[in-house]
Amino acid sequence: AIPPPLETTAKKSESEIHRSPLPVIPHLTEKEARDALVKEVSTHFCYETFTEKRTNCWAFEPYTGGTLEKLESGDAPFPWDIPSDPPAHFMNHVTQLEVPYTASIKVCHVCGGPGRKRCATCSGKGWVSC
Repeated sequence: AIPPPLETTAKKSESEIHRSPLPVIPHLTEKEARDALVKEVSTHFCYETFTEKRTNCWAFEPYTGGTLEKLESGDAPFPWDIPSDPPAHFMNHVTQLEVPYTASIKVCHVCGGPGRKRCATCSGKGWVSC
């Protein structure tokens, strides 16, 4: 083991140590301190919270042909499992995506299947009495 080096400089006494004087700090009220902090922060920082909300709901549209994605194994993904990146952070934006493997073909709940719905105003006659 190597011994520690010998001190070559003598320790200064407290009277020899140079200490700089403390700056004079004016007394501030809490309101003045808060106002000064807000002023300083507003010129240097922008604090915001980036949040994202995901919801799912049923939607319907006419089937015009084509194939549907089939779920090969497991269940449809949860909303947070679907990759989606915002176009820009801290900007309001709405994106609508189809949840994969959830499309199905069903009879229309509006017309019941024939592709037409009777007009409630004219009862399907095509005209209305004045």
